[in-house]
Amino acid sequence: MLRLLVEGWRFCPNSFSVLNQYQLVELMKRRDVALFHRDVPYDAKWWKWERGLLPPDQEAAIEGLKDLPAGERADVCLRISHPYRISRSPDADRTFVFGTAELGIIEDLKIPRPGGEGGGGSAREALATRDASFLTCSKWSAHGFVRTGAAPDNVAMVHLGFDPNAFKPPTFVQRDALRKKFGWEGKFVFLNVSTLSWYKGIHPLLFGFGLIAQKFPNTLLAIKGADSLYRMDDRLDGVLNAMPTGLRALVKERIRYVGKTLSHAEVAEMYQAGDCYLTPYHGEGFNLPVLEAAACGMPTIATAGGPTDEFTTPDFLLPIKATTMTNPDLERSHGPGAIAFRVDGDHLVAQMERAIQDDSFRTRAFIAGPDFVRARFTWKHTVDKMLDAFTATNRASCPAFNWKGA
Repeated sequence: MLRLLVEGWRFCPNSFSVLNQYQLVELMKRRDVALFHRDVPYDAKWWKWERGLLPPDQEAAIEGLKDLPAGERADVCLRISHPYRISRSPDADRTFVFGTAELGIIEDLKIPRPGGEGGGGSAREALATRDASFLTCSKWSAHGFVRTGAAPDNVAMVHLGFDPNAFKPPTFVQRDALRKKFGWEGKFVFLNVSTLSWYKGIHPLLFGFGLIAQKFPNTLLAIKGADSLYRMDDRLDGVLNAMPTGLRALVKERIRYVGKTLSHAEVAEMYQAGDCYLTPYHGEGFNLPVLEAAACGMPTIATAGGPTDEFTTPDFLLPIKATTMTNPDLERSHGPGAIAFRVDGDHLVAQMERAIQDDSFRTRAFIAGPDFVRARFTWKHTVDKMLDAFTATNRASCPAFNWKGA
């Protein structure tokens, strides 16, 4: 039996807490795993426990997990919080640290400063160690670890998953009822679920939508944020205020913003009721909402060349032409070697227009998306591969450590 100690976050809508909880639910099903959990302080002092994200029975089971008893050891310690603590765990034989490289590198701000308070340490020095191994969720992110100094054979790549009980296609009756509930009848609804930071693509998102709304006035842009984590209303207003007056007015009256915390089942209803998921990102480590949207039968428009290429197909995703770039400002704010995608704005608008007008594509996506991701990317698939990485006696033969050729 594998004794696994997870050091991470619970009961918070931050993405690291969300995926940690889903993985804990799946790990608790494994009879060959003895699971322990140790809470780590949140990255921000104003974050707090928020219940109701998962069903009550799952949250009760997660809350019931205990820390490793004093004096006992685990086989593996998995750390899933930030800043990334890349020292060997004193309580386990092997240590894995989960992380993501949204901008093609691990930023110094994700590494604790000497003394352990906040981020700002040296990522290149930290990643060169073999005191811990690294676990990430895309080949794009894995390359980012290596570009920052990690040894390729010390980085395991395991894609994230989704809960098929929550994220699934609606019936036509359910979809009609949800669209009535949200007030979306007679509209074509683009949806975005994100923190609205610049690398999530808030600028091309709003400007692209403004241009498409000029031609298709029956469109709406639904945005699901998380105000309990960040001041997303300020981020949204900042970009809107930078728009030309006429375009700003056009966009503002068509935005439906939801900032309050919703359960994952309630977020799934937004995927089920919308018409197209829209994510013209500049940088991503994985982009879990794209996977969840596909599971609900929702077609997606996403930046080409990034991690979303790894778990989508042309049957349900329209890629946006993009080029990679770096510049002194980007490197100054995020670190040497930082890479961002420059989205082709004209192609973004063209793909949005296609999503509106191409009924056959949307019909195909409703079938193809759920079938494709359900067969490959549930949390069961994730945990199966993660446990393979934890127990690998020969990394050269373990798929998780051979992501370069995957």
